[in-house]
Formats: sequence, C-alpha cells, structure tokens
Amino acid sequence: MSLVEVSMTSAEKLAVPFDHHTGIPLPLVYDPIILASRPVPETERFSDLHHVFYPRALLMAGDIGDQALRGCRVQLVPRPEHNLYHTAYDVPRLPRSDFENFRTIVFSAAGYMPGRAVFFDREGRPKLVPLTPDERARLWGGHAAHIETPDRVRRYLIHYAVQYGLDISPSLMDEFLHAKLQNRRMSLGRELIRLASEEAARPLARQYFDARRKRRLPRDQPQQVGQYISRLLLNEQYGKVDQQALGWLGDALRAA
Repeated sequence: MSLVEVSMTSAEKLAVPFDHHTGIPLPLVYDPIILASRPVPETERFSDLHHVFYPRALLMAGDIGDQALRGCRVQLVPRPEHNLYHTAYDVPRLPRSDFENFRTIVFSAAGYMPGRAVFFDREGRPKLVPLTPDERARLWGGHAAHIETPDRVRRYLIHYAVQYGLDISPSLMDEFLHAKLQNRRMSLGRELIRLASEEAARPLARQYFDARRKRRLPRDQPQQVGQYISRLLLNEQYGKVDQQALGWLGDALRAA
C-alpha cells in the first residue's frame, strides 16, 4: 500500500488526523507481521478498546452530548498499536457546536469509515494510508469498530431531535405525555420520533447520500439518514417500540 509519512518531532505530539467531512478521527490499521515483530512483553500482546474521542474525564464530566460523543465510536486494536497511537498523538479535535456534535455522533454510530487511516511502520512511526475496501470491511465486521454505549447515544439523539427537529402542537405533546393506553402511547411515540429524526437529520441528507455512494457506510444501513436515526432510536423488537426510548422522549418533551 502507498504510504504518506507524517512528520513528527520528539518535542511535541501530532494533531490527531480526522475526516473533515464528519469530524471523526481516522481509524487505526496495522500489519500483523509488523505487529508480531514489535519488541513488547507477552503481557502486552492483547487487544483493547481505543476510544476515538477523549480525554475521558473531560467528556464524562460534560452534558449528555459530551458523554454520547465519548461512547459513539470505539475500535478494538492491538495494545502495542494503541500505545504507539497515544504516544504519537495529542487529544483529538472535539466538535465545536451542537450541530457538529450531532453530525459526528450520527456518522460515527452509523459506521462511517473515512478514506484514510493511521498506520505505524516497523519503527513505530505514524503514517497516513488509504483505507482499502478489505480493511473497511474488517472494521465493520467482527465488532472491530462499534458504538460502546448505545443508550447514551440514543438518549442524546432523542433530546437533540426534539430540540432541533420537532415542532408539534401542545395538544399532541400533551396527549403523548398523558396517554393511558400503552398502544396509543407507543403509536404516538413512534410517530413523534420518526418526525423529529427526519427533520433534525435534514441538514445531513446530502452528506449521508454521498457517503453511501462512496461506500463509506455499511450496505445494510437505510438509504436516508433520518431513517437510520429513527431505526436506532426506536430499537423496535417484535413490532414494539423500546420503552426506554419512550421515556427519553417524554423527558425531552418536558424539557423542551
């Protein structure tokens, strides 16, 4: 594979490379042969989770958007490469607005994979390399890259969708909040979440379409971003909406 070497001095760490379309830090790829040649103790030869958004203390002390960002994308990587990454790179650039945070979390959760990745050579130097279709498929498969905390992500997206994507009459909101029949509450909740998801996701529609066209999203994701968010939030099992999602929706409506 062709390599683009990143210059680095011993005096400072590098800025974390990220995808400028989504704000997602580039994934980490490795060569098994090079990995096997690393002079590390046997006790370090295991894989662990790399959180692409950190530092943990800062994000976990923040609001539900910060906490969702922390858990929206982790990657299972060999410990030696994980250590090299944190030795080479500083903290990542974090979203700077509500919309940026929403966009980054949506694409991270949906499994978006950028066109490039970080790779460490035999000497442990970081390089940026093209992310091949095979490597992208490997990251999608086997739980290599995934959402760590789905409930935090879903709760945040419901609150965001209500705040930015839902304009409903007080009477409809009141009907949902005070519905006594479970089936009626479920039906109203499903419709409110669908409407809010589609409206809040509207600014991402073109970008999501382009990502699918470039095959940077898994093939089994819905064709429209609003459909993806709605499916994630509803988490329907056997035709029934997740009761936790309805509870979060009620909390978001009362806070709106």
